[in-house]
Amino acid sequence: MRHMMRLGILLFLLIFTSVLFAQESPPEPTMETQYPVTIENCGRSITFEMAPQRVVTHYPPATELMLALGLEDRILGAGSKNMQTVWEPLREAYAELPEMGDPNDFGILREVLIDAEPDLVIDNQPGFFYDASQGFATIEEIEAIDAQVYTLTGRCGDGDINAVVETSFTDLRNLALVFDVQERAEALIADFEAELAEVDAALDGVEPLSFMIYDAGEGALGVWGPGQVSNVVERAGGVNVFGDLSVSYDNVSLEEVLIRNPDVVIVPSYDDPAFDEERLAYIREALALTSAVTNDRVYMFPYDLINLGLSNTEGVKTLAGLFHPDRYNPNESQPATDATAPRTEYPVTVENCGQEITISSRPERVIASWTGYVGNLLALGLDESLIGYYYYFDSDVTVNPPEMQERFDAITLLGTEGIAPSREIVIPLEPDFFYSGGDFDFAEGQVSLENFEEMGTTVFTTSYACSDPADQTIEAYLEEMLTLGVIFDRQAEAQALVAEIRDGLEAISEQVGDVEPVNVIWLDAFSSDPIYPLGNGYYTDVIERAGGVNLFEGATYDTPPSREELAISGPDVILMVTFGDVEAFLPDYEAVFQSSPAIANDQLLAGPYFGPLRTVELVEFAARTFHPSAFDQ
Repeated sequence: MRHMMRLGILLFLLIFTSVLFAQESPPEPTMETQYPVTIENCGRSITFEMAPQRVVTHYPPATELMLALGLEDRILGAGSKNMQTVWEPLREAYAELPEMGDPNDFGILREVLIDAEPDLVIDNQPGFFYDASQGFATIEEIEAIDAQVYTLTGRCGDGDINAVVETSFTDLRNLALVFDVQERAEALIADFEAELAEVDAALDGVEPLSFMIYDAGEGALGVWGPGQVSNVVERAGGVNVFGDLSVSYDNVSLEEVLIRNPDVVIVPSYDDPAFDEERLAYIREALALTSAVTNDRVYMFPYDLINLGLSNTEGVKTLAGLFHPDRYNPNESQPATDATAPRTEYPVTVENCGQEITISSRPERVIASWTGYVGNLLALGLDESLIGYYYYFDSDVTVNPPEMQERFDAITLLGTEGIAPSREIVIPLEPDFFYSGGDFDFAEGQVSLENFEEMGTTVFTTSYACSDPADQTIEAYLEEMLTLGVIFDRQAEAQALVAEIRDGLEAISEQVGDVEPVNVIWLDAFSSDPIYPLGNGYYTDVIERAGGVNLFEGATYDTPPSREELAISGPDVILMVTFGDVEAFLPDYEAVFQSSPAIANDQLLAGPYFGPLRTVELVEFAARTFHPSAFDQ
């Protein structure tokens, strides 16, 4: 059983199907508003009989939405502008707007707001801006003058802790629909998404820096927890040490900060030099023993770039360059592939093992049945979506790139040594996607295909279960990676990875382009009776790209060659994929191939056990083994 499992795992490692996918074409959006129009906002349905003409905005992020949509002529006035937290390209227009609030506060007094006779009021902090005890008009008083109230989505109830950079796009689309300027909104969003995709691709696989965003206070420190402010820093390659708070902003003890020991401390700047310097000096002294201070990674950072609003994309880019300068430069264009890759429109349909499977939304709770599949998903930056995997063998430690090991270790191991977890373990996890290796993932007592179907789980199967061995090529693996990119809306990352692998393979082919091919047998060295040469398309590809000829192309585990066929084949090189100690088999191998050039020239060699992500390394190893002189130049 273990040998059969090894055979399966080896094939998993090497074989992937060429999957054709067909993304469903979404209906063409209607880019002209049909009034009356109703939108959903913070649990309320708001109906507009016509586009508002007289708008009041309470706070800079609300104001910038109107300005970005080209609607400055509709703005009667803005609340206090003592903090210039507005997207840089809009600041000139922003400065020209009438200020309706107190320069030293944020609210607009009841009389001022009501007398202005607005037909729309936009806020981002409803609990404050409509507080009658502060002298402000309540929502009911505003609605009594036939005005609508809109709250930025990132400030809707629990939305505060769930908001992310893209949450502002919801407000852009909502207001664009209300004002009939959808095309302008979509163009803005496309630009922002392209910039964010560049950062995502550049930071793919990067080791995140732990961070804390310190706002104010001594002893009890005001820090930012989960929410849009934190997400800006997370998207730049960070992880918030206080991301487990139940609110977006809270006070924590100095002792707790020391325990969590962040790599980086962000101190938002409020354009108040004395206040900024006071907080900066305090935190450097109070946290003197933390990694952030000892490594001089305490940064005063403009609050406008991390505050709720359209400046978030610029904040992500700036912080990414600050955190990971070796991976991203905000002042340089990234590869075009990263920025121009299409985005997945759900539902999306792909062909997999002769069947069409439809994915209704981006999978968020993913289980993979083997180490190599985990590596494929990590390569696309899907760490947070992976909730578990099966089949971990000691020999699997070399399957994925070594720099991925720490991320790999963070994924929960559900079953080991070829033993898949039971239904009782998997079903409560409620996975929405299972990356499968074939039928023996569904043995008795384990989760069945029917179980997954009942849970609404998409099952995506690699080609071991369905393709002819000759079709199991390197290119088939690359096609599968592109398909995974579509499924998970990681097309930029998949394209970049595939381009990198193809470039690496091309460079090796050029290196050995003029050499005389050598005759090669590559053995799966777990047995000497029978002996199993690897004849599938993947290893044939590896051998040919490295300047060799696979003497047993097409050989399978079901039909291994006879010892006589092996004895007369005359290989120049014999390589062995090993899962540990093969000393017991070597005398038999040497006896069978005793008349070959490989034995005469001491070319019976162990080869590395690499997964598909390390294909370029495997081909280079083979090329250097076959033709060392080609690499001595």
